[in-house]
Amino acid sequence: MSRDTNPEVKQRYSDLLAECPPQQKMDILARLSSGVRAMAEAGIRHRHPNADSAEIRRRIAALVYGRKIALRVFKSL
Repeated sequence: MSRDTNPEVKQRYSDLLAECPPQQKMDILARLSSGVRAMAEAGIRHRHPNADSAEIRRRIAALVYGRKIALRVFKSL
């Protein structure tokens, strides 16, 4: 959390997370991961407006796994 977050709010957030069942925590994590991926894809589309879906996948792989591994999988970026 941000350094400017109220300590009471931080504590309440921690308490709420501690009360969540594991499946709910996994659901939250999955939604966050999906959201981050969507933002990364939107950024790539913005920077590379002519990229097709295959190029988008390659660029996402490079972001997630690093360029070296992505090149091994896709052979080009």
